[in-house]
Amino acid sequence: MEQNNILQLKKLAAKVTGKSNVAGDTIADVLSFIEANYKGGTGGGGATILNFILYPNEDEIIKSGEIILSDGTSIELELLNPDELTLKSVAGSISNMTTVSVSPSKTAGNIYKYLAGSGTISRPAKNEYLSDWNAWDGVSEIEATKGNYIAVAECTASGKLQKFGIVKSNASLV
Repeated sequence: MEQNNILQLKKLAAKVTGKSNVAGDTIADVLSFIEANYKGGTGGGGATILNFILYPNEDEIIKSGEIILSDGTSIELELLNPDELTLKSVAGSISNMTTVSVSPSKTAGNIYKYLAGSGTISRPAKNEYLSDWNAWDGVSEIEATKGNYIAVAECTASGKLQKFGIVKSNASLV
């Protein structure tokens, strides 16, 4: 996925700078290239890179961001992976419980599984069997200490990963 994000950014960089040979092997390199090489508009040159959000625990995978060009043009990026789940966590009804919402909804016939913990939860490979993850109905509150990570996986009925998302727990401290 990292390489896909870099390729997408390089295509954008080529479009906004007019240069076909975009330098950089990392997201940071390509963003620096855009900042240095955009020459459009009457404001001189350069661009300002704002609000880039990376996926948790993955330094080179962009979730979203904004590039402001010197002519005032704003380019918003949403480089979402089709295998990505968007999770939101809100305090649950009792202490150390959280309600997690997931979008998009799971595909018919698929199931949810989850892991919760204080450390890093790595993204499993697509089609990896998640036999050691907890089954989840997509509605029940999940036990997790506030600030810990919760990973939710949409899996086939046999437990093979299809989609993945991660969020920090907003568990109740009541």
